[in-house]
Amino acid sequence: MVYLRISTVQLKYPIQVSMKIFNLVVILLITSGFLGSTAVFAQCPGGAPYSTLSYEVTHSSNGNEIQVYNFPKFNIPTGTLVSVDLASYITVNNYSYTLENNDANAISYRVRLVRQDEVNLMIDGTYVPLADNILPMWSSAPILLAPTDHVPGTGSDFTSAGPFTVWDDAEGIQATITSGLVNFFGSGDIEIEYVASTTGYATGGIYYTLGQQAEITYTFQITYNYCNNSILPGDFKNLSVVKINDNSYQVSWEMLNEKEGRNYVIEKSTNGKDFVPVTSFPSRVNGSGYTQYKFKGDKADDDNSKTLYRVVQSEGTHKKVSDIKLIQWPVKPHTGMKVFPNPSSTHVYADLTALEPGNWILRLLSLDGKLIQQENISGKNGFGKLNFKKELNKGIYVLQAINQQSGQVYVSRVQVN
Repeated sequence: MVYLRISTVQLKYPIQVSMKIFNLVVILLITSGFLGSTAVFAQCPGGAPYSTLSYEVTHSSNGNEIQVYNFPKFNIPTGTLVSVDLASYITVNNYSYTLENNDANAISYRVRLVRQDEVNLMIDGTYVPLADNILPMWSSAPILLAPTDHVPGTGSDFTSAGPFTVWDDAEGIQATITSGLVNFFGSGDIEIEYVASTTGYATGGIYYTLGQQAEITYTFQITYNYCNNSILPGDFKNLSVVKINDNSYQVSWEMLNEKEGRNYVIEKSTNGKDFVPVTSFPSRVNGSGYTQYKFKGDKADDDNSKTLYRVVQSEGTHKKVSDIKLIQWPVKPHTGMKVFPNPSSTHVYADLTALEPGNWILRLLSLDGKLIQQENISGKNGFGKLNFKKELNKGIYVLQAINQQSGQVYVSRVQVN
């Protein structure tokens, strides 16, 4: 098992929170390095164990942010990707709080923390959800505070607690991906969007001032589980899979010492895991033993933007597999709402050009569903602008676009910096 480990420096973040808002500040990644080991989890056909390849990043989090990570794609030509494991672990350490009752009556409060994590994968220009998780809520014991004395920070209407640990390496994202694996295959990187939301608030009353600080760290891991194939012999040469045009392709290879009694099957996969036959034919033998094979095929209706191809050679009961080759077909135009600039501190534009025409309502909401701002716009030119009418706390918000004619709702996240 190989790890790409990005280490960071942990910092302490003072946060003053009024009512039910809990916002933290962004911190940078610092260094990187490599470590290695091996592990096995399950079995491939024939009883062989899975091989694994893993990458890991550790980040000193602001608790309420969006981070984008690039990890190498699975690029082992002789391996068949079986599944992708996603895992994250959250630590909230040295947490402390102050709580001031601003009510004219005595109130029994509880301080609570909620943590939500979400992982999305960039596919053809759009982030697609992979997994999410909400940690079990942390709650303090009941805290009885006297009526306000209008003197902040002292008296029986005020309390403080901490520092202490809320979550220590708590399991966040824990998911296994077995479909759409083609999106993880090939050269280059995948782009992962990690969304973290940490919310602190008090229950029991609505007139209070809550101040909080903590050291927040999460570790995110991605693991490729794959089977090593029995590869074709050294006389199998120059495998090529190329796109002829946007609707057809060609597969070709050479055999230096061809034999009778062999059979070849060209297979394809649209999900990166399951391969199905495209065509098959027997070996051709001539006097020199050198044989060249070519096959031209058409893009099928079920082929998505990324299709994998390989050649399987069978000789009696023995089967051997070639390297896997990738063809990328044209990407369909986006069909959702695009939001920019993102992050922003003053305004956002909503690009609705790919959506149905009509008049729209743009609604900006907090993560707990509270409406912050709403604007009516015309969809004639396909763009809507939402100017923030007040200074917003840094963090993640939700932008909704609602078609007033059809009632269709489109949602995107907005980060305020």
